[in-house]
Amino acid sequence: MDTPRLLTDDIHNLFSDLAVPDAITGQPVDLEDSLTALTVALKRAAPSYRGLVLSLVIDEQPVSVASAEVGNTSDIATSLCVSLAWVSSLSADSQITFYASVPGTFVDLAADLSFALGSESLHLDEDIPSALVSNLTGVNRLSTINEAVGILIGHGHTPDSAQHELRYIAEANASSIQRAAEVVTDSPTSGRWDEDGSIAQRC
Repeated sequence: MDTPRLLTDDIHNLFSDLAVPDAITGQPVDLEDSLTALTVALKRAAPSYRGLVLSLVIDEQPVSVASAEVGNTSDIATSLCVSLAWVSSLSADSQITFYASVPGTFVDLAADLSFALGSESLHLDEDIPSALVSNLTGVNRLSTINEAVGILIGHGHTPDSAQHELRYIAEANASSIQRAAEVVTDSPTSGRWDEDGSIAQRC
């Protein structure tokens, strides 16, 4: 079994559609559920796997998921950081970092990822924390953005034009994407969000 190659495919599949909200509901992706298959594959490929940290920047909103294995993670000895700049819907600052307790664990995986994803932003052993604790930050704000996208889709926008509308609202009010999303979700039935009468169309 070509474990590194299968693991590479799991990573590629996970992130290809991760930042795209559901075209009908606009609901956010469940990051924790999405990481389950990847974590299982990592455990098979690297018995000394200790966890990962996923750092995404979606529409200027940072989201971080740390998933640590149960038990003591203070023996982390190696890491592999992979840039997610190749995912068109994510910011170039997005990345995922894997951790293990046996030095050299990720050497083969790094080589396969570099070849399969065409990524030059692979870093081995640059981030070795003293321990890893599971946590999830930033999802509530991302949920508001995806909810706003869903509202705009309900007013006739496509997913792309909904994202454009949010950015325009933010620029017009010198505010963040997060604040623009709150404006939309505060008045979801307003005719202002209709695709044929949107702010971007009127200006």
